[in-house]
Amino acid sequence: DAAITGKLRMIHEKFGEGYTKGNTEYKKYMSRVLEAIGWASERVADKNRLYDEYQAYNKVRLDLEEQTMKRIEEIVNNILLNLPKKSKCVKFYSKQKDTLKKSLTSSNGDRPKILADNSKTC
Repeated sequence: DAAITGKLRMIHEKFGEGYTKGNTEYKKYMSRVLEAIGWASERVADKNRLYDEYQAYNKVRLDLEEQTMKRIEEIVNNILLNLPKKSKCVKFYSKQKDTLKKSLTSSNGDRPKILADNSKTC
């Protein structure tokens, strides 16, 4: 029980890794982790299950954040720099960039579609 409780404490102490501010899905996980830290030793299986569930969720969350940031960087550093300022595509890609930035705190379930929708070309 001490080992898994320690792992859960470490998760809670790392609160804020990545884009977590305003991410309600992440906050729900953190609430569950904090609650699980106080569970009795008889619930060690539940603690392990929650730990595994969180690890899987967080890996997907961070992978999606990385993909989203790469797309934002591509838009800012490559696409927009090479477009004429009055091009209709400037507005198109600027909107994509803004939508992607907002999506950084969306749920894991919503982000793949947002990323796909905002990876299209003008």
